Amino acid sequence: MTEVRITQTIKYEDLVNGVEEATKIVESSYGPDGMGLLAVVDLPEHFVATREHVHDVIRKFASLSTEEKNTFEVPPFFQRGWDHGHELMKDGTPDKLKGSFYFNPVQDQFEDVDEKLLDQYTTFYGTNLFPTEQVPNFEKSVKKCANFMCEVGALIARECDKVVSTAHGDEEVKPVLENIVREGKHHAARCLYYFPIDKKTVDSIPVDGWCGWHNDHCVLTSLIPAAFYDVEKGESIPNPDPESGLYIKTRDGSVVKPKVTTTNCLLFQIGETAQILSKGKLLATPHMVRAPKVANVARTTMPVFLQPGHSLVLPAPGKDALHVEHLPEGVPELKTRYETDTNFGDFSNRTFAAYYALKGQSKKSQG
Repeated sequence: MTEVRITQTIKYEDLVNGVEEATKIVESSYGPDGMGLLAVVDLPEHFVATREHVHDVIRKFASLSTEEKNTFEVPPFFQRGWDHGHELMKDGTPDKLKGSFYFNPVQDQFEDVDEKLLDQYTTFYGTNLFPTEQVPNFEKSVKKCANFMCEVGALIARECDKVVSTAHGDEEVKPVLENIVREGKHHAARCLYYFPIDKKTVDSIPVDGWCGWHNDHCVLTSLIPAAFYDVEKGESIPNPDPESGLYIKTRDGSVVKPKVTTTNCLLFQIGETAQILSKGKLLATPHMVRAPKVANVARTTMPVFLQPGHSLVLPAPGKDALHVEHLPEGVPELKTRYETDTNFGDFSNRTFAAYYALKGQSKKSQG
């Protein structure tokens, strides 16, 4: 039976005030014995309604006809607007179990960008589009929530900088990660809708069928608690299957299911770019999402990937910082994607290519 592990928490007020206990929790959560995950709790009262509005508009958009939703596709990379079926499962087949609506929460468009730069780093310079007529409050709802997630993320990054500066013997705290999160113009938000599974196929869905094993390659991922919806009854419900949800593989190879005791929270996972910039003091952990063995249940959530622009140089962290044991199948090693003094844009491109290459190999091996 999978171990259920309580997620460490930081009170929002303590985070704002930068108390020492917050720093200790960040160090413990993102260090070698942590899950790479923590929760910020006791958020301002307005956040509960803000979060629920996001779940509501995601469901409303997902309920549109396929033809309507497809008008919001932005090929060829589908990193703005709607995407359904262009991402691959680990066996190389199209992922039809979830749909995504991507947007940049801090900047709608980038003007006068060099064409060569656009071609090389396309995913960084997309233009937002929103279903203004179909779901009038979509843009306002998701941006309000995502911007708050960015603000809280900057406070978490500040605590990360304290941990790293202390570990490296710096006389003063270097606000490296905080500046990336607070000043970044290329953060990426993803509204996720996990489609309900019918009774005929619910038992055949792979364990990681809703989202396969992967590491986030950003600095931090901010995430609102997921919501479940009974599509037959037309109502929100608690998680109908205690085995479903987020799973994490820790540094000792254990697979654990994190538990958060409140929904008035934001979750934060540490990413590989933070691991590189901290020279291995902060450690990313692979994770996946397990679908419920219950038919006709949809799931919604929204992560915001807090990341630098393409030009940020990632200095060599030392080989020990790149070595990761116990990686799940389908997760490419960090040392195969990092090159000395690479920039974040090239690191991102290599990361996307590595995941798709592994999925393509899986498909060929079955063919």
